[in-house]
Amino acid sequence: MRQGPDPKKGKGQTAGPAVPVAVGILLRENRILVTRRREGTHLAGSWEFPGGKVQPGEEPEATLRREIEEEVGVRFEKSTLIHRQQHVYSERQVDLYFYLCTGVTGEPASGEGQEIRWVSASDLDHLPTPPANEEVIRMIQDQLG
Repeated sequence: MRQGPDPKKGKGQTAGPAVPVAVGILLRENRILVTRRREGTHLAGSWEFPGGKVQPGEEPEATLRREIEEEVGVRFEKSTLIHRQQHVYSERQVDLYFYLCTGVTGEPASGEGQEIRWVSASDLDHLPTPPANEEVIRMIQDQLG
């Protein structure tokens, strides 16, 4: 697992503790699955890796499997924690667990009404993505080209 030099990124203050979030970088045939956040949500219109909030008493990897199946309807054989960081948005602070997921089975289908697409690592440069994903996107691009 790699962690940046300063795990607190972004600006702003929040009242509560960081919300733990498990994020899946689903890799199939050198393509990465991304979903587009719906209008009316935090970071609407941004393309992101699927995942979700870790519930109390739940391990991040268990959250990841549950959320991926609910959100995009696929499963994966292996997940490896490749990066962890905290990011502060103006309205919230998140503690992100980024997992590389391989052995993806099933065809993605929107479970929450969001757009879904498979993209190359270089395609990520041309999509609006959450600021908290910048560092892990650079890591992916360094590995996949």
